[in-house]
Amino acid sequence: MIPRLIVLSVTILGLAGCAGQPDGMTRALEYTPVAHDVEVGGEAWRVLEHPGNDARGGKIMTTPNLGAAAGIGVAQGLTLGLADVAPAKDTHEAAARRRLDATGRAACRIVAGYELIKVQFEFVYVCDAAAPARPDQAPTPKRSSKA
Repeated sequence: MIPRLIVLSVTILGLAGCAGQPDGMTRALEYTPVAHDVEVGGEAWRVLEHPGNDARGGKIMTTPNLGAAAGIGVAQGLTLGLADVAPAKDTHEAAARRRLDATGRAACRIVAGYELIKVQFEFVYVCDAAAPARPDQAPTPKRSSKA
């Protein structure tokens, strides 16, 4: 009886901090599993690009670094989800903005953002026609012709 109670308690604690949108996990799994690092407020963040992004815009998913995300999950699990220690939406949006700015998409506008699952947000952005479709298509900086 005691071992079952322990397993049940650990399971409940582990799942308590995993709230988010009902289809959040499915949508998070749509992203290309290559994280790009950005810094916000002295903290490392990971940003993932949606494979459907094009020159008109797309989606970006943000999450704190792995250590911070794990710590948030543990804190929320131990308090049965009562402690809200997750970073604010504004901080996630700042990470998305940093990624756009660093990849030649500074002119793109973030038009929506929402939590997919705890510690992961998705942001929708739109661009004018001059923005690169994907970060790997960003123009290379021009070198000065001065000799």
